[in-house]
Amino acid sequence: MELLFKKELINIEKLSPNATEEFKINDEIINASTIRYGENLVRVNIGGKNYNAYTALKDNKIFVRIGEFSFDFSIPDEEETSFTADAANADREEIFPPMPGSVVKVEVKEGDKVSEGDALIIVEAMKMESTLYASIDGVIETVNVKAGEQVDSDQVLIVVSKEEDAS
Repeated sequence: MELLFKKELINIEKLSPNATEEFKINDEIINASTIRYGENLVRVNIGGKNYNAYTALKDNKIFVRIGEFSFDFSIPDEEETSFTADAANADREEIFPPMPGSVVKVEVKEGDKVSEGDALIIVEAMKMESTLYASIDGVIETVNVKAGEQVDSDQVLIVVSKEEDAS
C-alpha cells in the first residue's frame, strides 16, 4: 500500500500474516503484534511497548493516532504515485477533523503565516486530543470554527493557501 505523509510517498508492505506481524515501511522492517478491539481501535506492541491506535478513514484520508501522536495520511491517486511533487505544489489545503468532536483550541487566526508542520488546531474526540498540522507553507485564509464548537468529520475547519511569491 502506498500512502502520502507530509508530501512523501511511503510504501507499506505487510510481510507476515501472523499475530506478530512484520511490516516493511519504505526499506525498514518493523515487527509489531496487534490485537483488534473494534473497527477503529487496535492495540499495537512495538519493541515491547504497547500503544492504543485509533484510526479513521474519510474520503482519501486515513487519520491515525498512536499514543500521543497523530498522523494524517492520504491515499494517493495514480497521478500522485507517479509524480508526488504535485502534493508539494498544492496551492491550498483544507483541514478536516479526523472524526466528529469538539474544538479545544485554535492556534492560528486568519492572515497568519504558517510553515509545514506548524500546529493549527486542537480537536477532541472520544476524550482524546488531536493536534492538526499544516502540510504546506502558506497563509491562513479561513478559520471556520472557534474553541468549544462541535464539529463533524466533513467540516472544513481551516483553509491554508500558499502565499503568492512577490516577483
